[in-house]
Amino acid sequence: MGGAQQGELITKFGENGRLLVFAEDPGLLASVTDQLSGLGYSWDAVKSKSEAEERLIAVPYDLVIAVIGSASSPDGLAFLAKIKADYPEIGVIVVADRCDCYLLEAMGNKGACDCLDLPLCHNELAGKISRVLRERKLIHAHHDELQTQTVLNGLLLLSMEECSFQEMLQRFLVLITSFPRLGLRPQGAVLLVDEHDPKNLILSAHHNLAPQLLKTCANVPFGRCLCGRAAASGELLFVRHVDEQHENRFDGMLEHGHYCVPIKAADGTLLGVFTLYLPANFHKNLATEETLRAVAAALAGIIRYQRMIRRVTESEARYHAITDAAMDGIIMMDNQGRINFFNPGAERLFGCLGKEAVGYHLQDLIVLAPHTKDDQLSMESFFGFNSTQAVGGKTIKALGRHRQGHEVPLELSLSSLQYNDSWQTVAIVRDISERKRHEEEKDQLNRKLQHAYKMEAIGTLAGGIAHDFNNLLSAILGFSELAMEEVADKSQAREDLEKVISAANRARDLTRQILAFSRQSEKEKTPMKIQLILKEAMKLLRSSIPSNIDIIMNIDQDCPTVLADPGQLHQVIMNLCTNAYYAMKQTGGTLSVELRFLRLTPEEAKSIVGLSSGEYVLLIVADSGPGIQPEIIHKIFDPFFTTKPQGEGTGMGLAIIHGIISELGGAIQVHSQLGQGAEFKVLFPVVKGCDFSLKQLGPCFGAHGAEQILVVDDESSLLEVSARNLTKLGYVITARTSSVEALAAFRAMPNKFDLVLTDQAMPNMTGLDMAREILKIRTLPIILMTGFADVGTPELAKNAGISEVLIKPVALEDLNRSILRHLRSKRREAAASKSIYK
Repeated sequence: MGGAQQGELITKFGENGRLLVFAEDPGLLASVTDQLSGLGYSWDAVKSKSEAEERLIAVPYDLVIAVIGSASSPDGLAFLAKIKADYPEIGVIVVADRCDCYLLEAMGNKGACDCLDLPLCHNELAGKISRVLRERKLIHAHHDELQTQTVLNGLLLLSMEECSFQEMLQRFLVLITSFPRLGLRPQGAVLLVDEHDPKNLILSAHHNLAPQLLKTCANVPFGRCLCGRAAASGELLFVRHVDEQHENRFDGMLEHGHYCVPIKAADGTLLGVFTLYLPANFHKNLATEETLRAVAAALAGIIRYQRMIRRVTESEARYHAITDAAMDGIIMMDNQGRINFFNPGAERLFGCLGKEAVGYHLQDLIVLAPHTKDDQLSMESFFGFNSTQAVGGKTIKALGRHRQGHEVPLELSLSSLQYNDSWQTVAIVRDISERKRHEEEKDQLNRKLQHAYKMEAIGTLAGGIAHDFNNLLSAILGFSELAMEEVADKSQAREDLEKVISAANRARDLTRQILAFSRQSEKEKTPMKIQLILKEAMKLLRSSIPSNIDIIMNIDQDCPTVLADPGQLHQVIMNLCTNAYYAMKQTGGTLSVELRFLRLTPEEAKSIVGLSSGEYVLLIVADSGPGIQPEIIHKIFDPFFTTKPQGEGTGMGLAIIHGIISELGGAIQVHSQLGQGAEFKVLFPVVKGCDFSLKQLGPCFGAHGAEQILVVDDESSLLEVSARNLTKLGYVITARTSSVEALAAFRAMPNKFDLVLTDQAMPNMTGLDMAREILKIRTLPIILMTGFADVGTPELAKNAGISEVLIKPVALEDLNRSILRHLRSKRREAAASKSIYK
């Protein structure tokens, strides 16, 4: 092998190409090689076809000089054809003993580029070699450019097809390995930089990759194996065979080479690496490398574009997901106020599709009826804005026009954004119907609560006044009754005193009504059926109501028991029915009375102040009169408020029944519309098998003895009246104006007294506290008198040991009956005790 150079075998087209000289005749071979000396080419010389074929496989030659001797040798022509078929890129010059035009044509058909006659001419050989190499260079450059452009065109076409990003990378591998001129095996992979770990590659696509590598190459750190090294260096990496750089290898791996090509964006950012498999001992090809670099640059642009499209798509998907899922309406308008976006929430609010709303102005959907002047100015500013103005963050209230014709209360939050050199406005539209309903319910509950507080305050005031008034009435009645005994019958003075007593009794009844309103009048409550009292009351009403008023009753006879005072129930029924009758007495109408069981849910109970969920008996009294005016309906339970002419009503009726119902733990509601009458609903809590009333002893009349009674009252006038009246009845009275002094007197002589009669409200010590101390010393009857029942429920009085509670003013006859009843009871108990000990 003459001037052959040792070292890396590369393909390089140019004047200094690598030549293979073949001649079976040693003399001819030597003649050619002698002529090549000094021409600057590297060459190898072989003497047989088989040796020539081996060298062609091993070395990338640029030119073959074949000396075939006889131009008509069929073996020579066949060998030429085989070279051209196996290595189409290699130039061939034939040296023969005679080269005419016929031979040149025959050899050209077999792939020869040119021919020379023997004996060789040095200059002619040099010229032909130079020309063939230049032609080969031009042809190869053209083929390389065509190859690169074809690959790039295929890649661009692939990027425009509708497929997933991963599928696009997969098809890229198939495309790049399918070009024969690149000499690649149909095998490869794409590894992209991990977006969360920029020093790691992730296997993103592969083509015919060995199954063993799918796991080991799934994550490749920078610097590991071929792909990691190419990523770390940023440079194309070429290897001819499996060597120590193949860290991700396995037993039985077939021999192969690699091109590992970094995928770098125009700004130098590394996006990943693609690796392509080569046949074993593949010769490095600069043209192929340039093609792969161009492909990598194009692929980088496609990857960035695809990622941008993915981000935009994901952003749009999130945007649509948010706007589609939003319960509020989201509307966007251009700088002329025309709608260009209308989300499903807005479609629900206005009852029209987005495509129908686009192009319209928002003011076509909004009623300009803001609640405040600021809202009005904001709306005017909004509807008047232009491309040079921005709408500041504003929240206003308005009414929306629904497609079905009704109006929807709305809250609009307006803000602006600048887009394409003009202002776009975004309106967040919220349906506040539910909020307004809750606000109205809250306002209604607040009004009811304020009314309840007012009624309680008025009741407390009325109770205090009634207490003081009762003390005065007690003195008036007591001294009047004493004076009656001192004047003659049928005298003018007696008639005058009778009138005083009658007026005092009427005043007493009025104070009791006031106490009933303030819930300070203790009545005996017993379990009872409202339906029984209702039937009796309706019989009484039927006889007094004119015939132009029809009565419709719907009474459930199975209504459960309530705990109440029968007299108070009768008063409630009569008052409500009388008011209904009065509303219809001029025009006639219908009085409806209904009684039924009602189970109140927690949600329903929220709307009624003072009630909890549970079982109730519901009484409904309704009339078909003119109704109650809205501006006064909240006043009808106020004491002394009346719409009746002077002299026809006191204004206490509804106030009293309000107090009675509240005392029973119930509630009363009124509903009315002008021209449609009024309806009152009363709810009484159900009680099951309980009796909380004090069992009073029946009346016991007859003679009495000279029992000792301790009388205590801080009002000296009342103490005098009680003492004088009881003394006339034969009792021995010990009177004290101080509860402290009375307790001291009892402690001094505890066995002296048979009964204690005491006032409740006294300084230093109340009557109830004094009674507790006395009962610690000795058990005896104690009667408590009060202007209002501030001792609480009858159970509390009974638990303290009080025998009875009397509400002032107390008539002498009632007081005597109470004292006598308790003394008789004491005598019977004493007699029973003696019989036991006998």
